[in-house]
Amino acid sequence: MRATRYVKPYKKNGKGELKKQVVSNPEINTGVYLIKEAGKIVYVGYSETHLDKTAYRHFQTWQDFKQKRATYNREKATIKFIFCSPAKAKILEIYFIDKIKPRDNDIIYKHVNPALKKRAKELVKTISETDPF
Repeated sequence: MRATRYVKPYKKNGKGELKKQVVSNPEINTGVYLIKEAGKIVYVGYSETHLDKTAYRHFQTWQDFKQKRATYNREKATIKFIFCSPAKAKILEIYFIDKIKPRDNDIIYKHVNPALKKRAKELVKTISETDPF
């Protein structure tokens, strides 16, 4: 598994246009993402396909009113990606939501299986990253 640092989701190119700061990992495009505002993790999500597309939807205008989605200010929020298999991503998402209890996650795992917590803690130790969660 590999993790990025927390970065602004978009950066300005030479023309002043916003471009994605982190593009998908060419080896694997599944994993977990954590979104911070004012230094605090406010959302944890995962994707079994197209991690970058799933995560970047939180920084775009959302027109489908049938589906609720937390959206964030591109200038103020930061994002971190953890690239891993879909199975590991789901475990890590449950673990981080249970541990951090982010403000914008509707799902709260009140009774997380102890074996799952143990597996998740082992996975967290294997993440190659440059800054802590």
